[in-house]
Amino acid sequence: MIRDLLLFLALLLLQQQGPQLVSAQRPMPQWHYNSSRLNVGWFGSNVSGFENEAQMATISRYDMAIFGWQAFLDKTNYTDEAEQLVFQARRVKAQNPAMPVSIYLDMELAEPFQNAVSRAMFDPNFQDFWLRDRAGHIMTCNVFCRSMPGMDKEDPRCLAYYWNWFNKTAVDYYLNEYIQPLANRTGFDAVFFDGADEWMMQSRHTWKVASNVGSNRSDAEGLKVMIDMRVRTAELLAKYNKYPIISEHLGDTAPAQQQYISERMAHVGYFRYFEFFQPKQNYIEMLLNETQGKVIPDHGGVAHLPIMCRQFISRGLQMIDSIAAFMIVQGDYSYYSSSTGWFDSDWVWHKEYEMAVGQPLGLAVNHGGGIFTRAFSGCDVHVNCSGVGRGNCKGAITMK
Repeated sequence: MIRDLLLFLALLLLQQQGPQLVSAQRPMPQWHYNSSRLNVGWFGSNVSGFENEAQMATISRYDMAIFGWQAFLDKTNYTDEAEQLVFQARRVKAQNPAMPVSIYLDMELAEPFQNAVSRAMFDPNFQDFWLRDRAGHIMTCNVFCRSMPGMDKEDPRCLAYYWNWFNKTAVDYYLNEYIQPLANRTGFDAVFFDGADEWMMQSRHTWKVASNVGSNRSDAEGLKVMIDMRVRTAELLAKYNKYPIISEHLGDTAPAQQQYISERMAHVGYFRYFEFFQPKQNYIEMLLNETQGKVIPDHGGVAHLPIMCRQFISRGLQMIDSIAAFMIVQGDYSYYSSSTGWFDSDWVWHKEYEMAVGQPLGLAVNHGGGIFTRAFSGCDVHVNCSGVGRGNCKGAITMK
């Protein structure tokens, strides 16, 4: 607690030294959201090319579609990924004009299969755009190689670099040469940014051990430059009527850091995406704070946060437990999703999605002891987390 307090004070001092935020309500997405039912998102990819008729029909059942980085990439074609995703999004929008559709970018890693990024990665004039180790070598990550069959783990077409957000010229390049041209494209509504908070969490591959960020950089400074970049990204997208969906894991940042992020981002529109949502008490309590009435002083009152909760289906999971936990925390522009992986074949439509749950009649009630309830027009939701340490919370949805 003392460490968190000291960190928070340091973050506030850094914030005061920078530009002051304008008091304003958070801008919300401009697309239609039906608050009278459970909204379900899809987040897949298809390496064999554009979605076929059956796949398009499957996507059409959902309320939002996000295309992952794996789409179109294989060992014979590993280039210009964003361009392909834009064309894919346009096909979905043409068939489902009201459905919000998002393309994928990474917010920590430089993806070499994005043309605008690869130009800088392989140009000797831009080598300080990337974090470098103590020997001066660029730090690399092979996650984009490991996730695709048939790719060599050190293939330069998939071997990523870590952006150096302490380098202001790198930030300008990222925004002006990469984000802005994509945001200016038509036919999609949002951009999903992966790995957003991992800038703070990586161990061997991080600014904390990099040789080209300056000595004795603090966590507060690292968080500030990350959020400076994130705020500028959200503001840039807003100019082109695009909405950022930012992936943040529950444990990536400490409570004081989360409060700093909330205050810095209170005036800009963004989704918070939880890739590993689980029906557990820590998720419920934290998300309630974000979606149902969190007040940010001096920032125009309630700063409601849109969310997407993605449940990875594991053995023993009861879908009703997961959906009930989500319904407890949901606010406007909240989406639930579940799958066994990241590809089209990993997504299955569940009968629970079709329950006539209706719209919330009020906020959730925390009864203490891990018990949460919430009334909807079509049902009552009850979640019991009192058995903490013995698995997921137990959910019940009683139809009226």
